Amino acid sequence: MAQFEGFFISGSVSQRNNNPGDIKAGGTFASYADSGDGWDALNGWITGHAATNPDWDFYDMTDYYLRGSTTAPSVDAQGNSDAYAEYIAGQLGVSPTTPVSSVLWG
Repeated sequence: MAQFEGFFISGSVSQRNNNPGDIKAGGTFASYADSGDGWDALNGWITGHAATNPDWDFYDMTDYYLRGSTTAPSVDAQGNSDAYAEYIAGQLGVSPTTPVSSVLWG
């Protein structure tokens, strides 16, 4: 997610905010004191939602991540959540239809 969000690009919004996942708070991108806090926030978001929604696959996760809904259109002003899901799953070597919880906890 950090790579897709541009965290490793010098001067990017996610890097300036120490926010590798471009997590939003109150409608704007959150800013963290350091990148460790940002990584902790991203990890907490992913693991928290995977624990609450163990059947969510990568499509569900990115739909919710971008839009706050798993039933919203996959392409809108926030981006293409299907492409996002396919990118993340591809980086992990799994199908985007794989439950995120199974990747995290087997």
